Amino acid sequence: MKRVLLCILSMTLLLSACGNHADPQDEPNAPTWQEQYDLGVRYLSEGNYEEAIIAFTAAIEIDPKQALAYVGRGDAYVQSGETEENLAAAQGDYEMAIGLDKTNVDAYLGLADVYIQKGEYDKALEILQQGFDFTADKSIQQMINDMSPDVSSDVTSDNKMTRFYATVSDIELLDPLEGHNEGSVGQLNFSYAWDTTQIPASLGSRIYTALIAGWNQDGFTDEDILSGASTWEDIWKNGGSLWKDYPYSRNAFPVWEDDLGTTQQVLLYALDQDGNVVGYLILPISVPG
Repeated sequence: MKRVLLCILSMTLLLSACGNHADPQDEPNAPTWQEQYDLGVRYLSEGNYEEAIIAFTAAIEIDPKQALAYVGRGDAYVQSGETEENLAAAQGDYEMAIGLDKTNVDAYLGLADVYIQKGEYDKALEILQQGFDFTADKSIQQMINDMSPDVSSDVTSDNKMTRFYATVSDIELLDPLEGHNEGSVGQLNFSYAWDTTQIPASLGSRIYTALIAGWNQDGFTDEDILSGASTWEDIWKNGGSLWKDYPYSRNAFPVWEDDLGTTQQVLLYALDQDGNVVGYLILPISVPG
């Protein structure tokens, strides 16, 4: 009987000892991802890039879903020397950050800079345009401006339309449009101001209005934009526009339950007085949650 009791006692002590080997992250005094991230930022500012990489890596290991830590480590890789290996590591970190947070401006700027260092200017411009679609950030727009010469025709030599830019304001969710879009939770209305510095003089005098053609969370390819322009131009010229039929829905689009709290990429075409498409806008519109 004594032997059985001793065995039970030994098992209890063993289980207790195993329980004491908890994950260090669960220990009350273990560093948090924020503490490791802040440490990385400090090392980065001091030019201690190797220690910064170690600190940011520790932050990522604690919480791999924090985009800021990947951006910080990407910055540390780039600043420690623009070698092929460092640029590849930084590119992976910036891409991971964008995957986690499509509104992280620094991730787009960092990734574009990596592409520029690698001589891949088209990819740099592509990622900047993607970043602007999701953030409408002025620093991204300025970098696009620095890389893009003015375009003076409706369609460029590489078969792309002229893109315009604007600043969005006054976003509001209105009641659903009566008699239309059954099941929607409302109409999202917004205002915007053209960035006139980005409109070539040859086109500025032609723009009469801009109308919404579509919206989604993922954005639009060049092919989508070109084919959509042709389709919608015919519809608008033939008087079949949704915006002519329902005047109160101008610069608005229907919102469903799943859209609440998301950012929609809204495609608009700029038209002249004859209904010809002369360019386009893609505006990031944040739907109220």
